[in-house]
Amino acid sequence: MPELLIGVFLLLLLLNTWATYGVIKDELCSRGQRIAQIIIVWGLPVLGALFTLYTKRHEPERASGRYREAREPGDDFGYSGRSHRQDKDRLESETSNAEGDG
Repeated sequence: MPELLIGVFLLLLLLNTWATYGVIKDELCSRGQRIAQIIIVWGLPVLGALFTLYTKRHEPERASGRYREAREPGDDFGYSGRSHRQDKDRLESETSNAEGDG
């Protein structure tokens, strides 16, 4: 029985050490985030380590080295009320001119 407990303890120690190493090597986390994750790993031995390993970034996302292309002005759904009123006034004046010409 003591051998089983020692084996479980060693597996838990190995899992927590592996999770701690992954947290330390994560360059995208701040120091405070790393400390909080290490506290979670060692405070909740099995669940904390598994959660940290599951959520850890495996590879940082590489930048393409280019800026995004400028969007077309028509792609923007949010526009100011002023431009909406101007469009509405223009549409009304065009319809009133078309009716007056007929």
